Amino acid sequence: READHIARWGGGKFAILFNGASEEGAVTALGKLQAATDASPLTLPDGSKLTPRWVAGVAAVGRGADIDAVVARATRRLEAARGHATERIVATDDLTTGGVRHILVVEDDEILADLIRHRLEREEYQVTHYADGSEALNAMADLTASAVILDVMLPGADGFEILRRLRDSPSLAGVPVIVLTFGGDHDAQRAFELGADDALAKPFSVKELVTRVSRLVGQLEA
Repeated sequence: READHIARWGGGKFAILFNGASEEGAVTALGKLQAATDASPLTLPDGSKLTPRWVAGVAAVGRGADIDAVVARATRRLEAARGHATERIVATDDLTTGGVRHILVVEDDEILADLIRHRLEREEYQVTHYADGSEALNAMADLTASAVILDVMLPGADGFEILRRLRDSPSLAGVPVIVLTFGGDHDAQRAFELGADDALAKPFSVKELVTRVSRLVGQLEA
């Protein structure tokens, strides 16, 4: 429709805004598009045929919606569609995980930790918070997590020591870790060298942090 908009989102990803449509309407439109592309294979220079295969994640954008949260939800569903054997258009979180997604937050700033927890819980993550590095280290053996948010400067044990131990832990070695730094490139570089997947300098947008968490969790689950 003329009212709809499509744009490249980066790499091989595109974003489509179905203006005024419900999730069900967007799924119907995407289904028609999928049927059309399935029926129209491309002819390659050597004469062979290639049928493009694509998948989609759908999320509703209501009036006053938090766009970052909507994008994070659509991204989770996109990753679920990429990893599913048959469902190529996903508009529900039923397929995104096999259970509750658990985020470990190690941050001694209680106000910031509460903001992060609130934002993550809005996205239906379960959150465990530790303000002390030593307590987090002692608990790691019994924890499972979908992602870890880790401050660099902590009482008891600093974030770099925790990151080292995370990468040596059988249950957490492959879990995505986002390190929170105080702005120095040195800290971020050190975090990446120790195995961090992402780093954010304080102060940062909590919405941006949650978007990055959702992207990393989606990649892990794909």
